[in-house]
Amino acid sequence: MPFLIPRQSNNKGLTTILIVLNCCLLLIFIVLILSPPKAASAPVLLQDVLEAMQQETEYSLTIQEKSDQYTLLFQGEYLEGQLYGTLSEYDLQLYRKKGTLYVKESESKDWQMASELELEGLNIFLYTPLEILELLNLNQARFGPDDSVNGKTLKTIYLPLESQLLPRFFPADNEMIIFNGKEEAELFLWVDLEELFLSRMAMVISLETPSHGEVQITRAFMIEPGRKRYPAGTL
Repeated sequence: MPFLIPRQSNNKGLTTILIVLNCCLLLIFIVLILSPPKAASAPVLLQDVLEAMQQETEYSLTIQEKSDQYTLLFQGEYLEGQLYGTLSEYDLQLYRKKGTLYVKESESKDWQMASELELEGLNIFLYTPLEILELLNLNQARFGPDDSVNGKTLKTIYLPLESQLLPRFFPADNEMIIFNGKEEAELFLWVDLEELFLSRMAMVISLETPSHGEVQITRAFMIEPGRKRYPAGTL
């Protein structure tokens, strides 16, 4: 019958189109599979690190602040929101719980509130890495070159520190530091991508002072998973 001829032709054409479409879809699928995944941007990675740190309940923490004029070293542990450690230069033990800082000399049995000893300024020094990151605009983060620490490759991230935030981290009521908005400050971070763990962090600030001229202050944070000890006599 004559009307069957065009129907067969149409079927053949449709079959050809379907074959071509299937080949195209297969090719696209292969390209997607073989293409390396797109690396996360620095802000996205830093947000992932922040969220991972929010789940960390315990870790060892060392904070060292240095300039040409002084060195300050804290060594301790973080446990479920509490911070305990020693300030070796002053032979002090520090214990922070629910935002309140307690202090005692190493040989003493009694803890005192830091405010009673006029040492509440130490709270500025005892910011944890997570507390700092939660204050910053992570969208300004950018990648630096990879670094190797103890045989492990770490991803470095740079993040500028806005001048209006600096008085939160450094005392502005002494002779050495007077903030005038011209300070240059940056945060450096070293991330273990395998564990999604912030291994190191450093705040670097350069500023002019009335008594010492140009000064650079570095506050470095070393973080290790788990904890080494926790005192039996804490509050």
